[in-house]
Amino acid sequence: MDVSPRAPRRPGIRLLRTLGAIGIGVLLVKLLVGGPRERPAAPGAPPPPTAILPGTAPETDPVAAGEPALRTAIGTPAARPGDPRTLPPQGFVGRLVDRAGVPVAHATVYLLEARRDDMLTTLLVRQRGLSIPPVARTESDSEGAFELRVQRLAPGGYEIHVLSSTHPDHTVPNLTGFEDQLVDVGAVRLPDSCTVAGAVTVLGNPGFPVADATITLRPAGMVPQFGTPPGREDGITTRTDAAGNFRFEHVAAGIVTVRAVAPGFAAVEHRAVEVSADTGLPTGLRFELPRGESIAGIVVDPSGVPIAGARVEALHLASREPFQATARSLEDGSFEVFGLIEGPFLLRVAAQGYIGTERKPIASGARSERFELQPKGSVKLQVRADGVPPEQFETLLRGYDAEHDALRAVQDAQVQPFRTEDLDEDGSCLLTGLEPGTWIVQVDAPGYARTFSAPFPIRAGEQELPVLIEMSAGGALVGRCVDERGRPLDGVAVETAAGFLDESPLMEILGAAIPSRTTSARARTGTDGTFRLDHLAAGEYRLRFLAQDRAPSSRSGIEVADGRQLDLGTVTLVRGALIQGTVRVDGDLAGQIKISVSSLEDRPGQPAVHATAVSDADGRFTLDRRLPPGRYQGQAARQTLPNPILQVMDYQKSRQEFGIAVGQESHELHFTLTSG
Repeated sequence: MDVSPRAPRRPGIRLLRTLGAIGIGVLLVKLLVGGPRERPAAPGAPPPPTAILPGTAPETDPVAAGEPALRTAIGTPAARPGDPRTLPPQGFVGRLVDRAGVPVAHATVYLLEARRDDMLTTLLVRQRGLSIPPVARTESDSEGAFELRVQRLAPGGYEIHVLSSTHPDHTVPNLTGFEDQLVDVGAVRLPDSCTVAGAVTVLGNPGFPVADATITLRPAGMVPQFGTPPGREDGITTRTDAAGNFRFEHVAAGIVTVRAVAPGFAAVEHRAVEVSADTGLPTGLRFELPRGESIAGIVVDPSGVPIAGARVEALHLASREPFQATARSLEDGSFEVFGLIEGPFLLRVAAQGYIGTERKPIASGARSERFELQPKGSVKLQVRADGVPPEQFETLLRGYDAEHDALRAVQDAQVQPFRTEDLDEDGSCLLTGLEPGTWIVQVDAPGYARTFSAPFPIRAGEQELPVLIEMSAGGALVGRCVDERGRPLDGVAVETAAGFLDESPLMEILGAAIPSRTTSARARTGTDGTFRLDHLAAGEYRLRFLAQDRAPSSRSGIEVADGRQLDLGTVTLVRGALIQGTVRVDGDLAGQIKISVSSLEDRPGQPAVHATAVSDADGRFTLDRRLPPGRYQGQAARQTLPNPILQVMDYQKSRQEFGIAVGQESHELHFTLTSG
């Protein structure tokens, strides 16, 4: 069944209202963690059946194990994570040291996208006990040095995760990359190791130890990280010895949750356990396990082939307080969820590449539960441009909201690049990972407008559904940029945005979360001030006009029609003030500090102004736009602080007001932060 293209339509207003509450929550979190919207500018494999022990690195090569390929530019092949021979010189470098400054060698270092613009996906993935694959991975050398390169900068920023056999896990959150730069994060000091130890005994028989009990420890405090490195989806795990004793050697100070479970016993969990850097918990963390039950079974695909690494979650249906336990299926697909109290349970089963399922009620003690997971569906896509496949194109899977006739973001969807040599003999390519529901395929190809398939349904397990997309030439926008005297402006950047967005920070965040049928395009004016944007998908647009020596401007309510050219006439850009400055922390110039500037007063007929920057390694910054005359407030905060509350305090302490007068050429802001 071929599916033909369909004319783009605007997202429904009710969709925006529905997403408003989500957007407000995202905004609050972004303010807390310092997530930038700015465009940086120069000044998986299924988890293993058992959790990785503290400090050990996963041995599986993420690429060989089948992690999704990195997103690459149109027409370029996917590169292996961290391979300097195939990746441009952009990313992060640094050096791992302990508190005394001694290099930490042979630690595994992961680079993960922070995905601050897509928090919902991140939360769902972590809730399911899965992880988004890292974009780069390396190991620190004998001097503790590491280098992590990326093919394309992520708009949501990055996190560095360090796993060492001699130190606690450590995260460097909220990092901003710069194009064609290897950002030096400096000396990354790994925390000192604390010991968490204790014993597990039988409830009512304190002298009777429980051997081979599984003890799981995971952070429970306020951690600003968004991603989870491979092997840490369920925390870190150890087992009790014959005397019922257990010990974690490398735990960071803070608040943790510790859980104990063993066959034949119900699980017991200690929450909000404080681990002190001074004392740790060398003794006294005791678990008394009551007799309990388990639920056992197997996870297979429709052919009966076992599925290893599936996460099985059991939730008690009759308990007043939430009670749940989890397990992973083994190589033979078998699982056993230990530590259950008596009663009925809901079981949820999820595995990467398969459609999750759940079943209830299942009585505690059940031994032969069989879960058959259907593989996610696939599409056999044919893309045609003037009757033949384009030489190169990119695809992206989108969901479809029929009620609002709108696109819907898809969890874990990634841009997939194709070239003609990647296609089958009939010119088709295979898109996988589709849950049951209604879908749309988005295609971008050089020389054509962004084009969408018609919505098509996918049933459970449906494979290679034929979909045909005929690329559209799209519409065009032309115009001319001038200064206050009518003189042409050369080099003005003209970029498109969806018509329903405005310049407010909230809508900028929503813009990253709401899929749009419009085309993201960018052009620059010539010496005569003219610009042209070709191959735009039909729809409503807003244009932004950005120039180095001009305050930004915008024009909204622009309707683009397929096959037509629209002349916008003359656009006047006024001169604004260049905002530069420095940031010091404890007297030293510091990088990776976020600076945020917002207007303090409404300007009749003009939108509110919000500008940002991130300081470079020399502690200097330049705002991403010039500011028109008006009153403003500026704030600065360290992005990489371990606690978002400290970042809010940075903003409050560093707040300063300033004004920009008509004709003012520049203004300097200088911030001083203290680590105390």
